[in-house]
Amino acid sequence: MGEEKEVILLFEYKRYNYQVIATNIEDMISEKVWRFYNGRANVENLIKEGIIGYGLDVTSSHCWGANTAHFFLVMLAYNLMKVKKMAKWVRQRFLFIAGRLVKRSRGWILRLSTDYPWQWEYWEAENRLKMLKFCT
Repeated sequence: MGEEKEVILLFEYKRYNYQVIATNIEDMISEKVWRFYNGRANVENLIKEGIIGYGLDVTSSHCWGANTAHFFLVMLAYNLMKVKKMAKWVRQRFLFIAGRLVKRSRGWILRLSTDYPWQWEYWEAENRLKMLKFCT
């Protein structure tokens, strides 16, 4: 592992956070420039979280179909992270689920454990995924 870097603070006020934004935008007031750039600096943290938490830096297969499925999962993971749902939260609610996959006349269904505390969130996410139009 790498060496820990010392963080040097310009100010040590506990109630405030400071940012420096360098831009060539001249025709916008300061607050609008800040709103435009605010949150973009967090992209590196999202990428790091995606690599560590989801293995997004790995191509899963030499098969086009498997890589396509992996790509859609990567997009889902990124969008979940973008709404501040980190890897542990996603794994706990959507990936490591106690349930049983059952074959019915219309296809496979997932029967969740009655003790699963996030059933409503799971079904809501599944219904939103069903509404997406995937090209095949």
